[in-house]
Formats: sequence, C-alpha cells, structure tokens
Amino acid sequence: MAGIMLPFFGSTAGRQSQPDPGQIPSLNLWYNASASATNINGVSTNNFNTAVVNTTPISAWSDLSGTGHPANVTGGNGPRPTYATNIENGLGMLQYTAANSSNLDINPISWAQSLPGFTVYVIARPTSYAAQFPLATSDVGGGIKYDGTYMAAGAAGGVGQAQSWIKSPGSHVFGMIFDGTQTGNANRLKFRIDGTDQTLTFTGTVGTTTSASASYFFIGGENRSGVTLGFMDGYIGEVMMWTRTLTLSEQLGVESYLKQKWNIPGSYLSPSAATSGLMMYLDPGASTASTLLDQSGNYRNATLFNSPTITTGSGGYVQLNGTTQYFASPNLYNAANKSHTVEIWVRPAAANQNFYSDTSQQNTTTNYHYAAGQIYAGPVTNNTVISSLWSPTVTRVVNGARTDWLNNWWQIVKTYDGTTLIPYVNGVAGTSGSIAFDPPWGSVANSWYQCYGASDTTAYTGTTAGYNSGRFGIVRFYNRALTAAEVLSNYNSTKSVYGL
Repeated sequence: MAGIMLPFFGSTAGRQSQPDPGQIPSLNLWYNASASATNINGVSTNNFNTAVVNTTPISAWSDLSGTGHPANVTGGNGPRPTYATNIENGLGMLQYTAANSSNLDINPISWAQSLPGFTVYVIARPTSYAAQFPLATSDVGGGIKYDGTYMAAGAAGGVGQAQSWIKSPGSHVFGMIFDGTQTGNANRLKFRIDGTDQTLTFTGTVGTTTSASASYFFIGGENRSGVTLGFMDGYIGEVMMWTRTLTLSEQLGVESYLKQKWNIPGSYLSPSAATSGLMMYLDPGASTASTLLDQSGNYRNATLFNSPTITTGSGGYVQLNGTTQYFASPNLYNAANKSHTVEIWVRPAAANQNFYSDTSQQNTTTNYHYAAGQIYAGPVTNNTVISSLWSPTVTRVVNGARTDWLNNWWQIVKTYDGTTLIPYVNGVAGTSGSIAFDPPWGSVANSWYQCYGASDTTAYTGTTAGYNSGRFGIVRFYNRALTAAEVLSNYNSTKSVYGL
C-alpha cells in the first residue's frame, strides 16, 4: 500500500423504507399505524390485532418494541379509534374523535415507575385545539399533552408549556426527553417539536425520578375513573417510548426518521435512493450544525474531526478547510463482504485532494489506510478522477479528463462486485478494471471505516492526496455493487438538490 501497510454492514433502508427504532437500546413501546404491518429485519409484524381497511375500529395496537405491551387489549372502556388510510405522505394513521371518547391505553406500567430518565416521541395531527387531550402520557402526567391552552410536556411532578409554539395544522413530531440526573427544570425536561427545542414555562418542580405510582399510559384519550385528560380530535401515526434519556444524537436520529417517513411539512427531505443494501446515508441537508446524520435508519452517524462546518437544508454540505478537517464513518464491516458501492456528492475546490479513504480506523495515519478517490492533476494524466481499491497489483481506474471539475457539484460513484471496479461520474460509467481487493479487515480484524477529505497516500505514482478544501454533500455506502441503472437513478433523484 505504497509503504503504508504498517503492523498494522446488510440493511434495506432509506426514505421509502422503514428503519427499526429498536436498534436504539431501551425501546419499551413502539406503535406504528402507517400500514397494516411493519417489516422489522425482514420479518413482517402485524400492527394491529385485526386486518384493517379504512374506518376499521382498532381494539388493540400491537407493540413492536418486543417488550409485549400492546395498547388496550384488555383494559379500559369506551369507543376505540378507527384506522384511516392515506392521511400523511400516503400512510395510514389512527383517527381519534373526541365526541366518541376514542381512547387506547396500556396497563399496568410498572416499567415506567421510578425512572431517572425516559423519552417519548409521537407523530400526531390534531385537527382541533378546542379542549385538552393527551397525546401519549401517563395518568400522573409523564409524557406529552395539550392542556387546553398550550402543548406541554410533563415528568416527575413538573410540567413545561410550549407557550411560544403556534398551533399549526398538519402533522408534527412531538418529543419529550426527561433526565432526572440534571439540575433544574430546564435541564431535566426538554420538549422538542419538529426537531426544535421549545422554550418552556414551568409549573411545579421536575423531580429526579418518575412517579412510583403510575398505572396507565394513555394514547389520544382517557376513559378511567378519576382521570380528566380529555379526548383528542385528530390523528396519531406513531408512538415510541424509551425507558432512558436518549442522547442528542439519538434524538436527532429518531426525529430524522419520523420527518422523512411522515413527510412533515416544512422539513427538508433527503432524496430517494436505492435501498437494498444501504448501510449508511449521510445527508448534511437533513442534519444539524453539529451532527452529520445517517438517513438510512441504521443510526450510523458520522464523526466530525477538527470542527468542519455543516450547512443544512436543501443543498446542504460539509465545508472542509483543506488543512485538518475531515469526517469519518462508523465501522462498515459486513461479515467479510467485499462487494460495495461508495457514492459521494462533492464540490471540489482544488485538484490532488482526497475524496475518501478506506481505513481500518477513523484516521488515515495508522494501520491500514489508502486514498481511494481524487482529482489527479498530473504529471501522468491531467484532470482525471481516480477511483481506487488497494490491491497488490492494480490500484486504480480512471474517469476521462475534464477541465471543469472545480467549483461544480459532481456525483462520484465506485462500485465493486468482488471482481470488477466500475467508476461513475454523474451516472455515467468510466473505465472499469479487474481488481483483487485487499480489504481493511485483512489487516485489522472486523474493521472497515471510511474517512472523507483527510490527507492520505496513494499508490498512484507515489502521490499524496491532500486534505480536501471543498464541500461534501450526500454520502451513501452500500454492501453490494449497484447496477448502472441504480447509479443513474440515484443521480437523477438527487441532482436537483445541488442545482443540476
């Protein structure tokens, strides 16, 4: 590896498919109304206890978390919500009607008692704010509700009202995060709506643990003696609860999944892409200023090094400084599978700078590392894109020379099926080559990372691909070689994001 050989994942996800929130530990409730069944790790699981069509009454909402807490199989009285098709983004939701006292609940909930932290997320579309109603909350106020004036979150004896939030129509992502290990109401209780922290006005003191006497968890309405939370007019599409405080990165991942799936109005949506074998889908546009989020549903967020800046929204990108900054994937090792596809959207600012490296860790200075893509500006072949894999004999294939690489957006793709490497630029294939790939895990067991924009040595005429000073957009990694048609389809679905 040009003197660098020192002692030295398969999910189908994406915008159109459904990730498994169960990958985030401590998921204790998960109810999904988007369809009659949910595919979890290739297994179809019924969302309800009966087949559903439009207006089917729902007497039991299946718990997909694996903990066995279906909503209202035996408890409670009064009418149930009904299934409604094609409510948001072509997906179904449960319809609640206040006049009918529609309700579902879970009992008992000993697992929700005396917790130092918990997290609740709900996709809901209220159609009336005329009276109070619960979205997802316990009988002692732990969760999310509308109190008759404001949307509010409660936990451990305290309630925070989102008084500045405008009760806008349409569906919204409501998230409540409780952390009793913190100090003060504002640090212990967070309320996020559509991914934005709300400034809360508190009543009472948020304690250090949830109530030890919680008995019920209500969804959309209540019909229990002594409880006066009211009933909702509107729709609920999905409910998730974790019995711990999710980290900010986990919160952002859940919110991204819900926004993408339910097409929350006003949210930037990552472009659709081939989903089979998609292990990682980084999109700065759908991320935050400090976290580069994975949109695949596999929660493989990138790690940023030396504080590159992220611009969000349509056309979003990571800006690197050309001297120290880069970002890196988590481990992409997939059971010794060599077939893969790397797709990056990049706006180069200079030639002879590294696009990405295959590595055995999140740096390009130790163990296995190798610059796998760059614009090469001579002396052998001027202004060509080199796509490489480390091999004892063949290390690169080349796209044709151009003079307009710099300061323009490009889709750069490399596919490898275990034998042949094919490079693409903007959906068009370049020169292919047969390569016996010597992968990172051949040097460091069970490891395969990628570093984007970091300086690294190549085997092409002994050159160094320097730190990148350009912009990186969407990055996708697959555990298989995409077909030419799929590469072109990804290009066509994404190009408008970058003005092409």
